[in-house]
Amino acid sequence: MVDLGAAGGPELVVAAHSKVSFQMGQFHKEIAEFLVDVAHNPSMTQEQAVGAVAEKTGEVLNQVRALGARGQPLTLEAIEAKKIPKHMQQFLFNLALAESLI
Repeated sequence: MVDLGAAGGPELVVAAHSKVSFQMGQFHKEIAEFLVDVAHNPSMTQEQAVGAVAEKTGEVLNQVRALGARGQPLTLEAIEAKKIPKHMQQFLFNLALAESLI
């Protein structure tokens, strides 16, 4: 969760009951910070904000696609072979599954 009302500025918070199964890595923090920056940019129109988020989403999906063998569906084994931290492996696999890349 991103707490926009935190005293020191936006704060990323993980519920206590979720900490064991959900570890936020640098990737998650960068995405959350990007979203907060876009949301708080007064010079950006709604359309520009949507475009920026769509562009970032495309970049992330291209990175996920690059994890698999060319022309082959992405597999958890292919992700594991890339020596990606464990907490990111399942996240990336679930993202690929949600985007029909598997």
